Amino acid sequence: MAIPPKYGATSKKAVEEEFKLEIFEGKIGEVKVEEHLSIIAVVGENMRHTPGISGKVFQSLGRNEINIIAIAQGSSELNISLVINKNNLSKALNVLHKALLKK
Repeated sequence: MAIPPKYGATSKKAVEEEFKLEIFEGKIGEVKVEEHLSIIAVVGENMRHTPGISGKVFQSLGRNEINIIAIAQGSSELNISLVINKNNLSKALNVLHKALLKK
């Protein structure tokens, strides 16, 4: 889950409290707060009918040495959300615009 940085510690405590039994029983691991991350959403109405669009997104970032930490696709298949290191945000946006919007 994504939480604004100022609520990280408070949110961690709340999640640990809610899942204390599952953590104690080893059903889930420890709760970790990772900072300095950004979420990018690639959104488009025709994404679900465009073969290879996900590959184009991942290849363009990989070629530019931008590591994807997490990926999610909406059930409507209208977006792909990516979590990356915040230091790579501007570069990633430029790379994606170039890869997806060039004519």
